[in-house]
Amino acid sequence: MAKDPRKKHAPQLFDYYAMKVEWLPTLTFTNAARWRSNVLNTDEFAFRHSYTGEGRLLTISKDASLPCNIILGGSTAWGCGATSDYHTISSRLMSHTGQTCWNLGVRGYSSTQELLCYHTYRHLFKNVRNVILFSGVNDLALYFFNKKYPSYGGGVYYWTHLLRGVIPDTTFYNRLKRYFLRGMSKGDVDLPKISLVNAICRRLKNDPSGLPMLPEPSVAIETIEDHFAQKDLILHAIENNFRTWAALAKYDGFRFVYILQPLATWIDRIQTEEEQELFEYIHKLGNSKRVHVDSMNIEIYQWFTGALREICAKYKIEFHDMNALFAASPDKNDWLFVDRVHLSDKGYNLVAKQIAENIL
Repeated sequence: MAKDPRKKHAPQLFDYYAMKVEWLPTLTFTNAARWRSNVLNTDEFAFRHSYTGEGRLLTISKDASLPCNIILGGSTAWGCGATSDYHTISSRLMSHTGQTCWNLGVRGYSSTQELLCYHTYRHLFKNVRNVILFSGVNDLALYFFNKKYPSYGGGVYYWTHLLRGVIPDTTFYNRLKRYFLRGMSKGDVDLPKISLVNAICRRLKNDPSGLPMLPEPSVAIETIEDHFAQKDLILHAIENNFRTWAALAKYDGFRFVYILQPLATWIDRIQTEEEQELFEYIHKLGNSKRVHVDSMNIEIYQWFTGALREICAKYKIEFHDMNALFAASPDKNDWLFVDRVHLSDKGYNLVAKQIAENIL
């Protein structure tokens, strides 16, 4: 394989890959708390650090009573790909507006987890003005990744393990084992029961025989025969969550805004040389990386955007499409993405600028 262009164009990504997952009841998992690096840092609640336009770090102990905005979502809302905490949406939004903004994004969160995240931590914030849900891609990915799908609550990363009562082992060695065993079985391999050497030998011999497998879950879950034909399953959990968001916004007195996050393949723009090199390399890494290209195509984008608009209108929720805002921006052909989902510093600044000018 060609030399890894991430080392040249986006070395900060390796700091994100290194961050551990912490397991939590109700939320399933969250970012590692009190994480420290030159690129990303988290507090005692696992919230990513956010900085005001003057460069001051927000802290719950000093700033929780201030009028504020909250950003929720998955890894893009969290700022995966930014070179530092100063370049996330929340930090850049404070620079553009002067309004306090908290980053409650968590890598991998679905719309159900995003709702539960607000519910879990709402007591910390005394004066919430706007809640911005910057989301969408994980709900699609969790559907297209799997042959079985719990439509009543939506998918969750690691849910196939957790349904079997198995805590996923996300150590470096088990990630390596998963890499070498990819595509060799239809079910989930019980990774702790197989050595790394064994996994490598099986890959070299293309030998899947006798792999230790996790038991099948007994909970009733829809089987996906045709992902495109059954795609309305994605909407069940989203509509349930939006109904709850509408009620929360009314009760807690905040303005709720849903923003469909940008995906590189959904925007009519010219990719930069850096983006082309990064996209091509990451596309070759494995099947899970290609879902964003092969499944989340323009037809799915158009269908999903239309469905989200209808649901938002039904519950009187404000809807915005960041893909359309990017496409209309004079900066659309700048280097905005470090992979097809996550943004560069310029990309995150453009998101914050669009929110400041068109939404807040």
